[in-house]
Amino acid sequence: MNDDPRFTARVSRPTPETVLGTSNATSLQARVNMANSWPADYFISIHCNSNTNPAINGSEVYVYRSNTQSYWLAQHILNAIVERVGTRDNGGTIESVAVCIKTYYHACCIGRIGIFKQYFRCTKLRDDQRGFAQGIYNGLLSYFGFSPL
Repeated sequence: MNDDPRFTARVSRPTPETVLGTSNATSLQARVNMANSWPADYFISIHCNSNTNPAINGSEVYVYRSNTQSYWLAQHILNAIVERVGTRDNGGTIESVAVCIKTYYHACCIGRIGIFKQYFRCTKLRDDQRGFAQGIYNGLLSYFGFSPL
């Protein structure tokens, strides 16, 4: 995405070894503080989870309110991820997501790009990280009505 001059991506964890806080609460607060210090208009938090129930899998998004810019941004991103990498569309959830409540952005959404348990599903994320990233980028292009460069 940083190859497209219309966007600048920032990450809160630039390496796998990066530790933010010593608990969920202090980690969240560290990410909120970082996000609020960035000169940005949109906040997209990307996560990956696992579940022991193989029936629970796919991609989903969380937003604070429906029918908002955050909601529409999240839907564009989710649709593009599902189209690009073929994960199951688990839809969107309206929830009091703490990081969205505490950050000062025009639009904020949480994208859970994958919930994986079974080995073949985990390899999808491991082997196609660029595909997931491309899906997020495609969703942003769609949301803004931009053409790819």
